[in-house]
Amino acid sequence: MSKIRILLFGGIAFALAGIICLALCIFQDEKNQILLNAGLMSNSIAFVINCVANRKEK
Repeated sequence: MSKIRILLFGGIAFALAGIICLALCIFQDEKNQILLNAGLMSNSIAFVINCVANRKEK
């Protein structure tokens, strides 16, 4: 497997984990913000990985 393909699969994994955390956060108490923070962090990491994997080299 190429490095780019591994990065893309990692980004997809982080994005799915983030979406699941955000979905679970909807049904939790307002006092517990851990799932919200984890979901936002996972989606941010997935975005950065996606940007790194898709950048064009000059």
